[in-house]
Amino acid sequence: MLLDSMNNLSSHQVELDVLRSLNHLLPSDTRLSALAQHRQHLALVITELLTHYPSLHYYQGFHDIASTFLLTLGPTLAKKCLPSLSLLFLRDYMSKSLSPCLAQLSLLFPLISFIDPDLSHHLSKIEGLEAYCCLSWILTWCSHDVDDADIAARIIDWCLGRNPLCILYLIAATIVSRKSIIMMKGPDDFPEVHTLLSKFPSHPFIDTLISSAEHIYTTIPPHQLQRRANIYLGKNSVVNRYNEDVKNVSQLSPFNLNHAYYLAELPEESFDLSLNSKSQMNRRIKNKRWMKGMGTIVVVGMATAVIWFGIEFSSMTL
Repeated sequence: MLLDSMNNLSSHQVELDVLRSLNHLLPSDTRLSALAQHRQHLALVITELLTHYPSLHYYQGFHDIASTFLLTLGPTLAKKCLPSLSLLFLRDYMSKSLSPCLAQLSLLFPLISFIDPDLSHHLSKIEGLEAYCCLSWILTWCSHDVDDADIAARIIDWCLGRNPLCILYLIAATIVSRKSIIMMKGPDDFPEVHTLLSKFPSHPFIDTLISSAEHIYTTIPPHQLQRRANIYLGKNSVVNRYNEDVKNVSQLSPFNLNHAYYLAELPEESFDLSLNSKSQMNRRIKNKRWMKGMGTIVVVGMATAVIWFGIEFSSMTL
């Protein structure tokens, strides 16, 4: 059994997550037998990935992204594509801890401050509010709360054509789109704002949000965001290595992901916040700059790039 060859804790978590997966993405009249089959395929594609790449660590939420791939591409193509997705886009999330992911998330409130200072100032006055309330958005690429598989696929499709940090821009655009609601909340309304920011809209106007996110992304691209915020991710983060990783992978003949996997085996400190950024962030917290509590945070188009990666890779390994 593939599950038996995995870390016991990971295999148990995969089983639990698979058992509660896919309901929100499938039509309400889906037969139980069909749901069970989908879940069986989902468990298989995830466990095969983790067995083949043992340095990738499963996290809760990965199954949501994998579910969208499964429903959009089918089990065969999904199995071929998940290695490229995991190694080139989600590698930071799949380290031993969530520290590298939280490092990416630490750029969210600075980004909002650049695009909407008024909203940023209002958020900073809400006692106890921290960016990690949006953690599930970034870990699942917003697919956990969406009730429509086509919308989930549309989000992933947009992300696949850009730097892995682009999901942060979609999150920022979504928060800004809720400005009128947030501005009505006071400093003591933490529970309401936290709830608002911890759940992505189940039926969003996704094209409008993506258009807004694209504008922010092109205006303040990831390297510029890090510089302006003075928060630098590690040199081996997927964010800072994206162009080089994709270039290396696409130019290798035969196509392979060995170098990307080598990076996944490196200590997570190399793709966490740089030491300089941690020092800068600690000073900001001491001086109460940025957001209070920041110290806690250290489907057709989908076939384009990722399917190409997956098919090329599978042709070499199968």
